Amino acid sequence: MAKDYTATVATVQKLLTEFGQIVAIRRNVETPGANEWDEPSIVSTDHSFTAAAFPVSARDVGLDAGGALIKSTDLRVYGSVSGLAITPESNDTLLINGAMVTGVYTNGVGYKILRNNILSPAGTPVLYDMIVTA
Repeated sequence: MAKDYTATVATVQKLLTEFGQIVAIRRNVETPGANEWDEPSIVSTDHSFTAAAFPVSARDVGLDAGGALIKSTDLRVYGSVSGLAITPESNDTLLINGAMVTGVYTNGVGYKILRNNILSPAGTPVLYDMIVTA
């Protein structure tokens, strides 16, 4: 009998709402120009969700995270899967300590996502576990 993780997702969202903050994933999409000699245009879209950021643990420093070594200044970010229309990727930017204003995350600090693991028991996404670097 498969377990229903709906209540677990709701609990994660409740805890992140209480102890976390609104952050955003900034995804840049490049569109080729009308002609091959035209410069491509880059459109940035911010996707907000709730997350909590913590310093990485001492035991993680020096380990590999998506082809880069984890540094002591990096952050571990636990993010909600609720309400996020995209899955964070290693070429995205995570914006922290800002605010969403008319669809754009402003005054935030940008971090490159080194790694994103999705906690997904029984195939149900419950939590994003990311390592980010400045």
